[in-house]
Amino acid sequence: MIKPLKAERISDNVNAKTSPALTLVKRRGSSDFEQLRKTMVDAVQKLAASRWTDYNLHDPGITILESLCYALTDINHRTDYAIENLLADENHELGLRQHGLSAPNDAFQMRPLTATEIADYLCRKIPELASASIQETKVKTKASEVGCTLPWLHKIYVTAWASSNSSKQMQELKAKVVTQYHRVRNLGNALYAVVPTKRVNVALSGDIYLNEEVGESGKVEQALAAMYFCVLSYLVTAKFHGTGEPMVALLNEIHKVPGVVTTSHLALIGVTADGRLDKPVSSSVFADPRYALRLQLSTIVGASAMRVFVRNRQVSVDAAGIQELIHSLEEAHQLQRRMQRDAPPTESIAAPHKELLSYISVQNHFPANYGINAFGLPASASPQRKGQAKQLKGYLTLFDQLLVDHLAMLDSIKTFLSTDTQVKRVYPTGKLDGFVAQIYQSSPGIEFLDSLEAYQNYSPRKARVLDFLAAMNGRDKESFAWDFNNPYFSELARAEQLLACKQQYVENIGTLARDRAAGTNFVEKTWGTTNQSTLEKHVRIKLGLSERRLSTVYPLVRAGLNHQEGDLGFHFNANNAKQETRFATSFYENIGHSLAADETRNLRPVPGVSVDEPTSKKVYHQVRNHVFGHLKNLRTLLFRAGANLASYRIKVSDQNSITRLYINLGRGSRENWLYLVSTKSEHDAAITANGLCQFIQTLNSDMEGFHLLEHQLLLPVSKDWQPAVDKVASINPFANTQSLVVAGWSARFVEAEFRRYVEDLVLQESPAHMYTQVFWLDFSTMERFEVLFKNWCDVRVGRTDHRKFNFLSAKLLRMLTKLAEGGLR
Repeated sequence: MIKPLKAERISDNVNAKTSPALTLVKRRGSSDFEQLRKTMVDAVQKLAASRWTDYNLHDPGITILESLCYALTDINHRTDYAIENLLADENHELGLRQHGLSAPNDAFQMRPLTATEIADYLCRKIPELASASIQETKVKTKASEVGCTLPWLHKIYVTAWASSNSSKQMQELKAKVVTQYHRVRNLGNALYAVVPTKRVNVALSGDIYLNEEVGESGKVEQALAAMYFCVLSYLVTAKFHGTGEPMVALLNEIHKVPGVVTTSHLALIGVTADGRLDKPVSSSVFADPRYALRLQLSTIVGASAMRVFVRNRQVSVDAAGIQELIHSLEEAHQLQRRMQRDAPPTESIAAPHKELLSYISVQNHFPANYGINAFGLPASASPQRKGQAKQLKGYLTLFDQLLVDHLAMLDSIKTFLSTDTQVKRVYPTGKLDGFVAQIYQSSPGIEFLDSLEAYQNYSPRKARVLDFLAAMNGRDKESFAWDFNNPYFSELARAEQLLACKQQYVENIGTLARDRAAGTNFVEKTWGTTNQSTLEKHVRIKLGLSERRLSTVYPLVRAGLNHQEGDLGFHFNANNAKQETRFATSFYENIGHSLAADETRNLRPVPGVSVDEPTSKKVYHQVRNHVFGHLKNLRTLLFRAGANLASYRIKVSDQNSITRLYINLGRGSRENWLYLVSTKSEHDAAITANGLCQFIQTLNSDMEGFHLLEHQLLLPVSKDWQPAVDKVASINPFANTQSLVVAGWSARFVEAEFRRYVEDLVLQESPAHMYTQVFWLDFSTMERFEVLFKNWCDVRVGRTDHRKFNFLSAKLLRMLTKLAEGGLR
């Protein structure tokens, strides 16, 4: 039992020894209630031996200790669940991508890169295509009669499975090849032409020996059909390319056919147009991609072509029956190829979901005589007895809350250790249910703790989780633009922007790695879409830009800016100025002049106020007509100072009848205060400043962007849209070069340090074979470029007017050439 406490006299000896603190060694292992109970009782005996004398089961302290040990054992058991059980959702699924994971068949995927891989891809995606061979293009330029080889300009030779195709069917097949090629086109590559191969009819001659089982079972025709189909497939799919002796490789394939024992004097003989056998096919024809060898089925069996032996005895076969079986095998093969498609990435896997939040209070395990379990005390219990039970309940609720909080944190792993940023909790709290919760009038502190950023510190902690998920995919800690350059937001808003970039990066990390060299598919729509090269997608994620290709100059026009070639640059149209608004009583005093030193005293920072988008636009349009048209340093105000709330200050007049709003256009420690507007109250001034700041931040973000253009795509084309290489004076401006044009006037993009970061990032992520030029353009130059580029993209997709396309290509190439020479900016 527990002895009553007695007052003890404090020893006069300051050097008196005190009882050493007891430390329980953390033990990792399977849950063991008996071992934990023994350890805890031993600890109590060591700590309270002089005051606690009864350690039997009936002792209330032992009862409490056992209940806690049982709860801790249960929680430890749940903590030991396999990681897939902790991450699985209520549907018993584990989403791989959101946890930075990949299935084995997805993690090792790689898009086609080499010419052979692209050819295999085309055959896999187009069932009616039997073979494809991608070759370099040899051309002569306009200024030179000497031919040159262009490895980046591809000519594709294609062979259809069908032995005869109409002109319309061949055109459809070529269109499918063009479409599929551009979907896996690499940066710097272009398509010259799709050329059908020339058919060369051949017959198989020699002797074929089958085993006894085939002869006895009467399946000679089936064995021969399988052998001929093997030869047919071998020839049409060009498997012999790259081998030293094509007939040796063909013999190896034939000997793999079930039932075939050996062959003798096997050869491929050419067949003339009238069906006569000609001379054997030469090795040069085998290796020439312009020709496709096709087995002539009408000559598969004959005295002068092929003889069949079983037990060294020549047998006669049904030639027509063999042809029918071969046609059946062809149809089955076509059906199988149509059914085979590239499997989509595995999004989730099955995983058992374990319920973690089903917590039963430790008070429920107490015997009934304590009066704190589900049965409670009888109605006849005295007030003192009821008070004692409630006191014990309150004491034990502390342990209940700690345990249920632990389970809540364990359950939150599925959201915290993922790309999910909706539930902004690092330290979630559990909720006590049932009779225990009746002690509280309401759940204490949950909403408060969730909203307390200093407690949760969610953004930087979640960012570290995303860094960890990226590291699981073999990526070092990445440098994002919001890591060091932030002229717009508060630190909290910057952290949220950075978090969004990292979230998008981890969600796309597999695709970015797999498609690293992928180019834009200009056969499909590109403007206003995410149809871009992987280099562009990667850079946009790192910079925190829109994932779509959008205009960088249109946001300025939409905001009411008119471009002038004079010193003012952008300015607003003040024709619609309104003299009276709810914000202003005096607009034009001190415009464009620095405040006197005494006027800068007592300026107050502007508090952050939540402003919705309609209010932000309204503030902007009301203020701009009265103020912005009179500022000669408008660019600085709009794109730099105006985007940072810390640049705004409030000054209240002595009579408290008017509040003036100022903005600091100075940089660093230099101050350059300008008067903006006067309002009737500090609240109106705060709304004005926050609304204007928010609008300018959005405007900056909308203006930030770039466009990537590969120079080889600017080659002029003929009427049938085939690159007219012979029309250009030199091939040098088109080969292995791409230009990245960037809007260079926003608050971030105007900084020299930020520009170096972007250029280093582009250099780091660009394929090694591509030379990338980065140009930072002003508004007028970017406007001219976007007009040309958008029309160029639209004409290329439509493929209707090749003259207009050539005109736009020539204009774009001249513009990029002048930029490289320093003539434009």
